[in-house]
Amino acid sequence: MAGEAPAAEAAAREWLTLRGSDPKVVGNVGGVLIDIGQDTGDRGLVEEGISLTRQALERVSVTQFKFNLANGLFGSSPATPEDAVAVRFDPRVAEGASLYYEAIDESGDRPEARFNLVSALAGSGRAIEALDLARETLSAHPRRGPGWASLGDALWSVWAFYGRFPGLLVDASDAYRNALELERVDRPFRAHIGECIARIDGLLAEGAPRTHFHRAGAAGEPSRLLIPPAATWGEGLPAFVCTTDLGLNLCSGCRAEKSDGYDRFPLEGVLIEPGKGGEAQMKLAEVNLLLQGFMGARALLWLSRADDASQVEITSWPIDGLVFSRRTAFLGAAFREAYGVLDRIAALLCGRFGIESRPAFDKLFFEKHDRKLSFRDSTAWPESVGLRALVYLSASFETGNGRFKGLRELRNDLQHSLVLPGRLHADLSRWRTIQVDELESETVRMLRLIRAAILYCCEALRVLEANAARAAQELGATIRSLDAGKIHRE
Repeated sequence: MAGEAPAAEAAAREWLTLRGSDPKVVGNVGGVLIDIGQDTGDRGLVEEGISLTRQALERVSVTQFKFNLANGLFGSSPATPEDAVAVRFDPRVAEGASLYYEAIDESGDRPEARFNLVSALAGSGRAIEALDLARETLSAHPRRGPGWASLGDALWSVWAFYGRFPGLLVDASDAYRNALELERVDRPFRAHIGECIARIDGLLAEGAPRTHFHRAGAAGEPSRLLIPPAATWGEGLPAFVCTTDLGLNLCSGCRAEKSDGYDRFPLEGVLIEPGKGGEAQMKLAEVNLLLQGFMGARALLWLSRADDASQVEITSWPIDGLVFSRRTAFLGAAFREAYGVLDRIAALLCGRFGIESRPAFDKLFFEKHDRKLSFRDSTAWPESVGLRALVYLSASFETGNGRFKGLRELRNDLQHSLVLPGRLHADLSRWRTIQVDELESETVRMLRLIRAAILYCCEALRVLEANAARAAQELGATIRSLDAGKIHRE
């Protein structure tokens, strides 16, 4: 498009001159300038497009304009390795994510906004959330080449940021190969994906990984396990965890090898560098507390429908022909336990960073003064991609348009609400009510988020331990140097 950019820009500006009073024209021109600026690397043009799109959205709400603005906000500044680990809050990044979510809600079944958000989340360190969103979207749209490319991006980001297991790269390569298979026309896209595959092949050659279980006899056939199948509730906990993709092991091939593979190796390579298993004594009690909360909530979710829980007695009374069941009881307990893990993460990090006010998770990185939130920049945050991811995840639970503020409100409302197994004809206007199917879907979403938060926290702890070890080593070297000087003088 670079060769056509000047003509496209000139046509857009002429259109703006002729019909600049029409907000839809202003928004469309803004989107064109954003696209041209990103294709040509002209950041000034991207900023101009962002400004025009904002002006249009102030006058008319158009889903495509929100999508364009989100693209512009995420692509308006070049990403660098320093950006990925800098622990700070950029309102434009948060705004871009919120706009993508709005576009997703308004666009129905169209997946484009979802796939773009996957890439944006992956590039900003929130790789676990990106992976979950990519798999969820591809389950509904498995024939989209760009979607498979975004899944490859997410898997590669998980490998780069949170655990360098070769199997994650094998999965990424499989996803990219699926993208090539499905997108045969777009030459720039195919060239880019080819470069990604070549780079991954080089990384795999360096590590000489063993073949994935699911690829052993498939001659490189893309993995059928990259997208989990439909959830299974009645075949035992292992099948349920695998089919709902709620395990701690994010590598599809590793999950397939053993019945308990869904949780194998969650800490090695996340808390510690791969291949250094002897150093795994690092404050594991802290992390075990988080993992037990996650696994407990996950088991309660399964018990809400599992046949194995049929002997659990739940006292209930019929109301208008319906009965409150063990499903409602277990789901309420599962959601509360899952949300509690976030506050345990906050308590853990408050202790590590000496934050005496001990805020809840949604205010861990923020302070409120005069009803306004500000980033807690007085804390000496180390450079950590996991902490950076937690900053934006925390903001999503707190800020006015945060995507997950509803989950926080549900946690607060749940203890004052009736969880209904269906529609009741009785007058319950004096009660807050929650439908059981809605509570189930929100509990699954909550579990995926706390899994991401735990792994982000693990990366932050690894950075803290590495910094402490480095500081101790430097202090020891200084003491030895001083001692040597003293001996020399004597």
